[in-house]
Amino acid sequence: MENRQEQLIKLHAYTLSDGSLNRDREGCWRLIFTNKDYSLLSDFKETIRSLGYNYYEQKCSRALQVVVRSRKLAEELFSLSPSYRTRPCSDSPRCPRLANSGLGSCTYCEPLQYMGKLYPPAWITNMSNKQLVREFLKVYASCEGGVKLDILSEKPLKIRRQVFIATANPFLSRQLIYLLWTLGISAREESPSIIISHRANLQRFQEMVGFIPNCRVMKGKWRGLTKNELLTLTLRSYDNASLLKIHSRMLSGTG
Repeated sequence: MENRQEQLIKLHAYTLSDGSLNRDREGCWRLIFTNKDYSLLSDFKETIRSLGYNYYEQKCSRALQVVVRSRKLAEELFSLSPSYRTRPCSDSPRCPRLANSGLGSCTYCEPLQYMGKLYPPAWITNMSNKQLVREFLKVYASCEGGVKLDILSEKPLKIRRQVFIATANPFLSRQLIYLLWTLGISAREESPSIIISHRANLQRFQEMVGFIPNCRVMKGKWRGLTKNELLTLTLRSYDNASLLKIHSRMLSGTG
């Protein structure tokens, strides 16, 4: 039962980040997870299998979608959050209820208001122990986050070292900051992201959370490294900043 609870919390994070949960034209609930990263797709599929559900795959642009059609799974997920739509109700794609299609993506329509915009009632469920918090954050950060490591200036040497977690939803943003705080990690909101900086916080994030093994940086000069490798390089650069130039040249093929 404890392992199932952990797997369900992981699925909760996958659905709130790169997933969606909506009714199709036949009225059946569909969970769709869309991603390009092989490791995240593999872990998502293993999570689905561990919970006893079947899935099928379909291509979507340059990404892959894993689809689960199950009313029972939808009920399990809705027991954790009444909605999994995180963008404002009026943003594209417009909320089905507002479009009068009758295919709403929320179990009830009680939007939350912030800065003149209405947001669906999507939130992170309460978790009974820190291990669940760690699993949730690992999945969410792997899908929606990464590491920023840049030399901003040579003289004087100025380096940006950050872990970021993207979220345009102000209510989820506050919850994520609180969950990080429960693990001893200080973070701040810089919309549309949460930022973790300073050596102690980054070290704590690596020790307590980290990223899904082998999920990779998809773009930029660190493309090809795993996110965990880039986080390790970020921490090592505090003691030896020259590592940044060496690794950057190696990845670009000029070293």
